[in-house]
Amino acid sequence: IVPAATAHIVARSVAGMIAWAVGFAWLAVACGVALSLVIDASTSGAIVACAGVIYLLVFLFAPRYGWLTSGR
Repeated sequence: IVPAATAHIVARSVAGMIAWAVGFAWLAVACGVALSLVIDASTSGAIVACAGVIYLLVFLFAPRYGWLTSGR
């Protein structure tokens, strides 16, 4: 759900949303696995934490709809 919600912020079409969601999911998995190895923690929890951080960053800094960049 988190990669799709993140992609919804930046995508302009359904096909773009699918592509963004896959990219965000891969990024969350890579980050989460690396994080879990470094801190010796649960891999699934680290993946979810990374996905949450990615969502937060996109929510704040997305070019069109980011909370900080849209002039709110």
